[in-house]
Amino acid sequence: MIPREARLQEIRVRLERDGFCTVADLVRDFAVTDMTIRRDLRALASQGLADVVHGGVRVPRPRPFTARDVVAHESKVALARLARSMVVDGSTLLLDAGTTVAALAEQLRDGFQGHVLTHSVPVLAILQEAPSVHVIGLGGDLNRESRALVGASTVAGLTDANADICFLGAAAVSPAGIKVMWDGERATKLAMLAAAKRRVVLVDHMKWSASAPLFLTGWESVDVVVTDRLPPPEALRSCEAAGVDVLGATA
Repeated sequence: MIPREARLQEIRVRLERDGFCTVADLVRDFAVTDMTIRRDLRALASQGLADVVHGGVRVPRPRPFTARDVVAHESKVALARLARSMVVDGSTLLLDAGTTVAALAEQLRDGFQGHVLTHSVPVLAILQEAPSVHVIGLGGDLNRESRALVGASTVAGLTDANADICFLGAAAVSPAGIKVMWDGERATKLAMLAAAKRRVVLVDHMKWSASAPLFLTGWESVDVVVTDRLPPPEALRSCEAAGVDVLGATA
């Protein structure tokens, strides 16, 4: 019988590839009982890596912004503080959407003097209380789950942007690179990366084992990864091979 950890890893690979697995197929392929597979699926669901549904399991749906905000909160604050140390006054920053980048905005609110471009509604709300920050909001269609403005208007607003640093969020990261949950955000994130001199990805440790259905870009498009814990060895090797600096904070 295949060891449990190997089964869990294979189920995650199938979810990334197909988006859904049936209990019946997993029972047949792994030659284990129905009860064993259901325990495996519950274990993945408890880590936020899958949604258990009738007859099987699927790629997890994005949680509402407020629900994601409480997950790994201390880790996000720790890496946000580390990211803040990279910022100098007078610089222009591009801030992506997501709770981890919003944690960075909290760190910028008191003391940073410079410019911020963003499509994140929470970041706009946080920085409205920062009189020393010149905030430029990017337009677009509101995605209520991510609380971000996205679409052709958002990308057009980035055409003439010239930022010193882009701080990007991600739904998941792997040895191959960065992944996102839905296609509508890909164009905005890629435009942000293209508009910055230095490109920094902010990811808490849970993102290294998370699953997301869509590939955004490889590590060659990134300069720095800021995380609360160092990534798994294979992912760390991939980052280093691409010339990416990996900075780990202590949560």
